[in-house]
Amino acid sequence: KNVFAADEANDGQSLELEEYLQKSGLGVIVVAVEQNSEERRNEYCPWPNGEYSKKMLEDEHVSFGGKGHGYSEFLVHALKPYIDRTYRTLPDSATLAGISLGGLITVYTALRYPRTFRNVVIFSSAFYANREEIENLAAAADLSAIASFYMDCGTAEGPSPHIQKAFLE
Repeated sequence: KNVFAADEANDGQSLELEEYLQKSGLGVIVVAVEQNSEERRNEYCPWPNGEYSKKMLEDEHVSFGGKGHGYSEFLVHALKPYIDRTYRTLPDSATLAGISLGGLITVYTALRYPRTFRNVVIFSSAFYANREEIENLAAAADLSAIASFYMDCGTAEGPSPHIQKAFLE
């Protein structure tokens, strides 16, 4: 919903990808996975949230995450093979993209399966939730198969200067 058109988006704002693709004439296949809003933080975080996120959120009791591995496995072992079997794709040049916590699970999946998704795009990634673990995974990963990696982040990525600073870090 939040990817293609504003009139379908949860909050009335989207990436407007449908309009962009129509104007650009790019011949790409875009698959967007509908988020499960109630489980979003659990499914998009590979590990339970760490001390960094508790400090950033100023709540030492907040607990979420830990189901991201299952979501990643679904993308790699079920969804992508289905798309490759069903449509005329270029399987070796697939791109995986995500926003916010979707950026976190995108990076996690790309680091674990760098030969499955050769291109990675993340916007405003919420690394804070699993900062310690994702940094360790990135340091140990073999990224030689990644063809391109795009990442951006704005300066107003949260409701307070404290959270905005954490996003930029």
